Amino acid sequence: MIVSVRDISTEKKFERQVVQSERLAAMGAMIGGVAHELNNPLTSILGVSELLQDSQTTDAARKQIVILQQQARRAAEIVHNLTYFATPPTPGKARVQLADIVERTLNLHAYSLRKNSITVDFVREPGLPYVLGDPHQLMQIFLNLIMNAEQAIREARDRGTLRIRLGQNGQGVWASFLDDGPGIRPEILSNIFDPFYTTKRPGRGTGLGLSICKSVVKEHSGAIEAANVPGGGAVFTVTLPAAAPSS
Repeated sequence: MIVSVRDISTEKKFERQVVQSERLAAMGAMIGGVAHELNNPLTSILGVSELLQDSQTTDAARKQIVILQQQARRAAEIVHNLTYFATPPTPGKARVQLADIVERTLNLHAYSLRKNSITVDFVREPGLPYVLGDPHQLMQIFLNLIMNAEQAIREARDRGTLRIRLGQNGQGVWASFLDDGPGIRPEILSNIFDPFYTTKRPGRGTGLGLSICKSVVKEHSGAIEAANVPGGGAVFTVTLPAAAPSS
């Protein structure tokens, strides 16, 4: 009797990765189309509201029109962020402010954070230098870290806080994402950036998010670290080299 055994777990993981990539590509195309379709009515709403504002004489009517304009501009900004995320307008590295990328990412994921009762404590640090990076790729990194923090908090409690800070360390600019979830088990802390390594339930993750983040950060000549926080929670810190001053 001859018995042949072959471990195909790696092939299965790659197969799931391909399926997930195809889904994400289809979702990106759909998001881009929906965003462009929404732009036309939003432009009309803003234009008509400005005409109405000029024709109204009562303070009450003007205040209502101002609220209408504010909400329409907010919707337009969300649409712009969706378009930016689904189809990056100018791929490639450029001088960017990390605070702008973080803020744009938070605006894109704001609804989910509110829905899950997660408070975001984000403070922009003034005077930080620019970094040289691909805005779309950096946005993907920050979105992944924000979503991981959101899921960690939800596993521990019904509400929580995500604390985001930025700063400068020597020639680098860093951004930290600190959640008050259960933290990372010490025995797996050294493995969380490995490809296909995941602690999530089946169907909840591919184990590629943090490994992709590490690869992208490495391409930007930066570093990403994870640590537990005394008292509970985890903190992820992304450090990128500061860009040379523009001439």
